[in-house]
Amino acid sequence: MYIKIMFISLIAISIISFIVGKTVTELIKLPAWLDMKPFNCRKCLTTWISWVLNTLLGLIVGDWIYILCGTISSAVIFYLIYNEEKKQWE
Repeated sequence: MYIKIMFISLIAISIISFIVGKTVTELIKLPAWLDMKPFNCRKCLTTWISWVLNTLLGLIVGDWIYILCGTISSAVIFYLIYNEEKKQWE
């Protein structure tokens, strides 16, 4: 049961990161003092949100394997968004 809950939370954090990253970078006009990376870069902001939330949850629960899996999933998210943006420019 514990593994299922952690897997669902990993998926939920990834989805939340995608939504927040897209919303902040494309739909919301940021103030001038926030107009810098990672706030104006979709892949950067999404990766950082995912990494921070997964690390916080892993530290709260005390599960180092979850932190490792969260870091790996954050890197995969970065790679997926990087490839998506690369295909748009081609």
